[in-house]
Amino acid sequence: MHNEFGRRFVVGVFLALVLLLGIEGAPARAGWSAPLGVSSSTAGFRYVALATDAHGDTAVAWVNERNVGRVQTRAVVNVAFSSPGGGVVTRTLWSDGNALVGGVTVALDAHGELTIAWNSAARGRNGATLSPHAIRAAHRSPSGKWSPAQIIGYSGPFLSADLRLTLAPDGEVLLTWRAHTRNAPGVAAAWRNPGRGFGQESAVSRATSAMMVDPTPLFDSGGGAHVYGTVSCGRAIATCATMVSAAAGSHRFGAPLLIAPAPAELPVVSFSAPGRALIAWEAGDYEALEPYFAVPHARVMNGGSLSTPVALQPGSASITSPVNAVAANEGGGTVSWSALTLPYPGSARTMLAVGDAMGQFSPPSVPPVGLMPRLRDGVGDMLLTIGPAGPAGAPPSPVAMQPAGAGAVQPSPAPLPPAMATPLASLAGIATTEPVGAGAAVAWVAAAKLEISTWQP
Repeated sequence: MHNEFGRRFVVGVFLALVLLLGIEGAPARAGWSAPLGVSSSTAGFRYVALATDAHGDTAVAWVNERNVGRVQTRAVVNVAFSSPGGGVVTRTLWSDGNALVGGVTVALDAHGELTIAWNSAARGRNGATLSPHAIRAAHRSPSGKWSPAQIIGYSGPFLSADLRLTLAPDGEVLLTWRAHTRNAPGVAAAWRNPGRGFGQESAVSRATSAMMVDPTPLFDSGGGAHVYGTVSCGRAIATCATMVSAAAGSHRFGAPLLIAPAPAELPVVSFSAPGRALIAWEAGDYEALEPYFAVPHARVMNGGSLSTPVALQPGSASITSPVNAVAANEGGGTVSWSALTLPYPGSARTMLAVGDAMGQFSPPSVPPVGLMPRLRDGVGDMLLTIGPAGPAGAPPSPVAMQPAGAGAVQPSPAPLPPAMATPLASLAGIATTEPVGAGAAVAWVAAAKLEISTWQP
């Protein structure tokens, strides 16, 4: 029964897309706004971050870095805010004549309050970054007033600190990063309420598994906070995945929960309700920049309990992209990845497996035009993106929305790049309103310009 459920789900979603693509003339874009220019030059662009709310407001932040001489770099952190009918307001938040930026992240709450954070470090005479690596943040009120930039904390020896912001349903903001400092030996957290700055940094966990790779924070729709990532399992290079959680209104995270047993790496967790989530990962020990050759696995959380892990793909194919998971409102959801058939070199194709609320998954299948669920918003609308390899019969855009329930898939105005060998090359960012509200946004680069579009049901 679960296999039939999975097949009907996939066929239903993508038949709508096929029917849409068969209509003569330009593709329908109901729900997507017209493209809006944010920046007329993308020279030196790095770390573009995007956020949106249910009103169609959008915030996009980016870093410009320009070499000055042999070992000097001028770094600038910019942010643009747009609202329907209100145009674009751009602001330079921070600049330094000789520094490097390790990342930038943004969050936008339901009232239009914007938070932005970034980490940076000065450069020495030999070109290397100097300690400490500072974590900075600023926020903009719904009326348009900006706070001064504040230093929240520091990261350890690495400039790239996996800096991420996430929003609670009530507008509380959580910022996490890899700290490796005395105050936070693993992952650090800082919190702020609307209208106020961030409080003092704290450690997400001081357990043995506190040294988390790629820590990812998120809230569920009930206000519970979660941080998950890859950790060492205590022997050689074996890794597994854990998640720590804090109850709504609390800043104290509990003991780590093992969400993916060893060997496991690069987990993804997607909540559809408190205690209800879809979890996917690769069954391999952490390989950093090595190719992805591990089998995709998944399980569901239902009522806070975890189902048995399930291998989603036979050993005759290899993963060529990270695994992704998008939870369905009724439980379970869709896991997607790109697979390379063997023997080498084979051909890459997008694969989907659909799970039900009990943790039973359909056999993997290939969507007709290569679009895979990537994110969900707070009501279950799905943002779809094209697979990294690109299908033979490509859709008109690398990004589309599938409204929850009935409704045709809606391609965005974002264009496919000229070279279909890299169909995601032009994308600069995607975002949804998760964990509450309905809406999405996409940013892309075309003709050296940064443009955005928002989607509303």
